[in-house]
Amino acid sequence: MRLVTFIGLLLQLALLFRSDELFLSRPFQEDSFYVMSVARSLARGTGLSVDGVHPTNGVQPLICFLDAPLFALSNGNDFLALRLALFLQIIIMGCAVFAIARFVTTLLNDEHERRRVFWLVAMILAWSYTIVNGLLNGLETGLAVTITFVTLAYYNSGVADPLGPGTPPFRNYLILGALLGIAVLTRIDIAILVPMILLVHLIQAHLRFRSLPMNERLRAARRVFTGCVVVGAMSLAISSPWWVYNVTRFGSLVPISGQSQRMLLPNWRTNLSATALALSDAVAVSYNTPRTLAERFPAIGTILLLVVLAGGLAVTGGFPTLRRAIAAWRRTWNLSGAIPLLAFGGCLLIYYNFFFGAPHFIVRYLVPVRLAIALAMVSLLYLVWRLAERPAIRRFLMILMIACMGAACYGFTWNINGQSGNTFAVPALFIRDSLPPTSSIGMFQSGTTEFVNRNVINLDGKVNGAALNALLHGTISRYIDSLRLDYIIDWDFYTDQAFADSVTRSHYHPVDTLAEAFVIWKRKEE
Repeated sequence: MRLVTFIGLLLQLALLFRSDELFLSRPFQEDSFYVMSVARSLARGTGLSVDGVHPTNGVQPLICFLDAPLFALSNGNDFLALRLALFLQIIIMGCAVFAIARFVTTLLNDEHERRRVFWLVAMILAWSYTIVNGLLNGLETGLAVTITFVTLAYYNSGVADPLGPGTPPFRNYLILGALLGIAVLTRIDIAILVPMILLVHLIQAHLRFRSLPMNERLRAARRVFTGCVVVGAMSLAISSPWWVYNVTRFGSLVPISGQSQRMLLPNWRTNLSATALALSDAVAVSYNTPRTLAERFPAIGTILLLVVLAGGLAVTGGFPTLRRAIAAWRRTWNLSGAIPLLAFGGCLLIYYNFFFGAPHFIVRYLVPVRLAIALAMVSLLYLVWRLAERPAIRRFLMILMIACMGAACYGFTWNINGQSGNTFAVPALFIRDSLPPTSSIGMFQSGTTEFVNRNVINLDGKVNGAALNALLHGTISRYIDSLRLDYIIDWDFYTDQAFADSVTRSHYHPVDTLAEAFVIWKRKEE
């Protein structure tokens, strides 16, 4: 299993040898290039900014600071910097795989099985297209997953102490607080994990100490409460520079990217539909249902997997083993160690489904929940394997695992070829190759185009505070007109907002369409 794990991880290195233009596509995403632009600005000494002029907090900070030295080393060669950034993402992805596997071993009651389970989980994750693809997206996802699961594993092994009446030393609380502070800097919504861990810790401590005499119970309670204060204070101290920057420069703890996304009216039905697909695909672990197929038959890939699994167990006589595995599940795994992850995931489900307006990002925002489901599936099938008395059951599970890995390999070829990748690469390359470099171009969603072309200006407020202010006050059309942009290139959904003011609309006329989606509007000569 160890060899197969490393082969799966090392195969991702093939992505580094593709042509330059494919680096504008898979596995990177449109939003990845906001991060890359900010990292480039940091390398040039112009601070947290996409264009090197306007400050922004519309990115997750830690990954930008890790990418910045790569742009400094590339000496102005942006595509070399992208190769280095992807190499860093591959390293982080490997760390994430091992961090998740380590967390799973902290849940296993049988210490003699931990080594085997570690490499089993690592192998499956390393060959999981849906997991690996999400961790190599050029954003903070892989880093956030790594730190989150390192933190959860440390909490289980160094702080939770479920086996004895004692309390951990304060240095353990300090380390936990430091890990949580770093985790918050990797992704701001991980701040939710801090109170979740503290709440779970207080409740579990109460249950553990309630049988002690009152004096001992009070002493233990004081130590636990003080430790929780230490954790909260440490995590806040480490993440505080980002909060201070947000408030002093932008007047809000919520980054402008989050404010911009919340302005998209949240349609909870659409969000729930996206969530259902993302979570059902997590059951399959190794592959995800292609979007074009999922739009017609939601979760068809997972349904087929479950049908095959049920059929295989029926043929091999494995259903009695499955029932024993389900009965043994709670005895084998210390499920209390998963409660902080489940509580954190539950909060993410509520927030992103009912208070956010970006269903197309649900699959990325709910990575912790998807991983929890995938790990539950793996842990159950591991018990089926271990309890199987018939060789046919194990042979079937082995064939099924190999088939899923084969399906994942097919998915990985999409990353190599950049198929159905970043649609924003089309206008980015068009602007670079066909428009004068002195012209000014406005786009609402502008991550890729702004990275490739310094003359693109963001209009959706995600990384442009002035545009966000105009959107908040309903003056975006007049703001755009005041910029006197030479071109506006975008989808009709956005250009309708740009030309809401009739005066602004009168200054532009359509001249072409890109990829049957992006309309090119040119400013009329005066």
